[in-house]
Amino acid sequence: DLHPVWVDHGAPPGTGVATAPGAPMMSSKLFVGAGNGHLFERLWNGAQWTWVDHGGALHDQAQHVVGAPGSDPKLTIAILGDGYAEADMPGYRQQVQSQVLGALRRDQLAAHQGALRIIRVDLVSVDSGVSERRYNADGTVRSFSFRFSRLGVIPNDNWDHGWFDTSDFTGARIEKLRRRFAPDADHVVVLVKSGTYGGRSSVGPGTALFTEGGGQDLIAHEMGHNLFRLDDEYVQAEGTFPADAQSVFANTSERLADWSTLKWSALVAPGAPLPGDPAHLPAGWDARASVGAFEGAGGRFRTGLFRPVLECRMNQNKPPWCPVCGRKITTDLAVFE
Repeated sequence: DLHPVWVDHGAPPGTGVATAPGAPMMSSKLFVGAGNGHLFERLWNGAQWTWVDHGGALHDQAQHVVGAPGSDPKLTIAILGDGYAEADMPGYRQQVQSQVLGALRRDQLAAHQGALRIIRVDLVSVDSGVSERRYNADGTVRSFSFRFSRLGVIPNDNWDHGWFDTSDFTGARIEKLRRRFAPDADHVVVLVKSGTYGGRSSVGPGTALFTEGGGQDLIAHEMGHNLFRLDDEYVQAEGTFPADAQSVFANTSERLADWSTLKWSALVAPGAPLPGDPAHLPAGWDARASVGAFEGAGGRFRTGLFRPVLECRMNQNKPPWCPVCGRKITTDLAVFE
């Protein structure tokens, strides 16, 4: 007959066992609380016993980083992190400060910080980093690496695949955490610990996803969609906007029979021809500040849909928001001030 025997497993590296009676045990693993506050796992990996440091008992928490708690109406945004282990938390908080809050101070937003309430939610993942997936040109999966992250966001580094895949539980978990930490937030930003480039957002209230590698300009562009329902002003395809359709966005317009009814007519540069021709601009035309109507917008419509300026944050990410987008931003925030 087999009889249980005591085996000396020593102590976790760099510390000692602090819990009493010592360890819940299984046949192939045991867990102990260590003197440094971390949870250690003693694991039989099939060849030998090894120690695994699961970090400290850091709980999810939230902090207001712009504005203060209260019941007064504000444009409320929740920021969540995915792929940040306990040791990554200082870096995550710095990324939120420099990238997300930096993007939300750009251009016209700088003068309206009092209209915002922003809650940073610190979510602790078991692993540092997130799962990553890459695709071949034919759409088949080329590679996949797994990390155990809280929200299950999977960057894929591919515009054609929306920059991100998600796990089956991603949407429900984001919503559960939003309700717990920021129930008044209609807008959720997820910052993903990945060095790849990527960002996407709902148009209007909902969720936006960004990698650390995306940067401030990309975040600001996508926040134009998420917070203010601004349309894309770039073109990535040869599409034609339907002749019987109308644009519902403040910064794009369908072709008009009477250009005097253009939704941004009050901002059109004096003497500007409508629609405008980028190859034949009036003297002194400013690509970022002079407003007209230029064909090609909405991300996929080369003809039939018009944008107000040649260079805008909703067109190229880096330029500031144009006067038309700025007017929409200022109008939307005025109700919170």
